[in-house]
Amino acid sequence: MNRFGLVSSFAVATHKANGLENVWIQNVKNILNKCGLTYIFENPQMYNREWLVSQVEQTLTDQFIQGWQSDIVNSSKALYYRHFKQMPTFENYLLLPKSIYYPILKFRTSNHILPIETGRWQNILPDNRICKLCNSTQIGDEFHYLFRCQALSIQRLSFIPKQYYTWPNLGKMKLLMNSKKANQLKCLSKFLVQLHNLLLKH
Repeated sequence: MNRFGLVSSFAVATHKANGLENVWIQNVKNILNKCGLTYIFENPQMYNREWLVSQVEQTLTDQFIQGWQSDIVNSSKALYYRHFKQMPTFENYLLLPKSIYYPILKFRTSNHILPIETGRWQNILPDNRICKLCNSTQIGDEFHYLFRCQALSIQRLSFIPKQYYTWPNLGKMKLLMNSKKANQLKCLSKFLVQLHNLLLKH
């Protein structure tokens, strides 16, 4: 029996003998149950430590990602977020100065004052959350302001590369929001700041 199996067996045996709920042991048991490895708790000496650690880590990681993706898909606030954020990984734009990344962060996570979000606070139906900056009668959501709103034509021309707002689609939106180019992200941030300021006036 290896050292891992010996210590594990002793811990389980002590747990059973005392008839007490040892918090640490119980947590280990719960994790194994969650990973579908309940049988290992009863016979820990039969399994290699490296294999077990790898198996538990992979299973917990997979379960977390599945839960995260389910939350995103089922969230009414993540209509666009789910398209350009598909894995819970660190975003490089957060390495930029706060004055640059913060407007992008708020826009990506619907922490903004676009009608699609403020209408939620007022219990307005999604189809009635219309843009107040132009006369298009289109829904005032992220896609509209990035690519379509005529009130932002000058700002768009100044800060958004033409290839994105020419025949715009979700694929182009994803490319823009996931850009790795610092200068492009700086321009996007400036655009979003000006959008925010315009909305404040309305």
